[in-house]
Amino acid sequence: FVLLLTGCKTVPIHDRNFSERGGFWEQDENASARFYHNSSTGKTVIGHMYESGRSALLNGAQVKDSSSIKNAALVNTGPHSSARVEFKATDSSCSVRIEAFDFGNAYSDSSDCQHTIETPHARIQAKNAILHINASPSQTEVIVISGVIKIALRNNATQSIDAREDQEVTIMHNAISRPRSLESDEIWQRIAWRDGFQFYKAT
Repeated sequence: FVLLLTGCKTVPIHDRNFSERGGFWEQDENASARFYHNSSTGKTVIGHMYESGRSALLNGAQVKDSSSIKNAALVNTGPHSSARVEFKATDSSCSVRIEAFDFGNAYSDSSDCQHTIETPHARIQAKNAILHINASPSQTEVIVISGVIKIALRNNATQSIDAREDQEVTIMHNAISRPRSLESDEIWQRIAWRDGFQFYKAT
């Protein structure tokens, strides 16, 4: 257990702790993403953000430990920092859209919610799936850790492919690779960056 200066007790956050059907998103250092809940309007609260490393920004303002986030929120992470966003599941047709993820690593668990993730190259549709995504200026690499997802070219939705557990797909502006099977050790190596960050919530 970790004690804050205020005396509040905090406990580590694990995968799927309270996000339930809404799922969650984690991003590595030096990354950014914008979040929408498709059933929400205006500045409705759509979830909760946790930071690790003290250089995570929510709409340009530094977050200390955690904060609720509203529709269209922009999350940026600086050097040696990470952020986790847990989404509320407001109704049976839960649908979350993640945009402007242009660079870096992300780990996504859509749980029972439909997640649409956009990178410069790809539009990814995931539900009941766990993914690792790496985006760079030249390509997007997607690893399916659990479940089945659909990946389409960002600029041509008619070109798409399904990928399933333990497969990796590379997407460029005008092409999608065939799925490549991965061994467990390689998947663990790709997501090892998560080990450097710990998120906490107040109790």
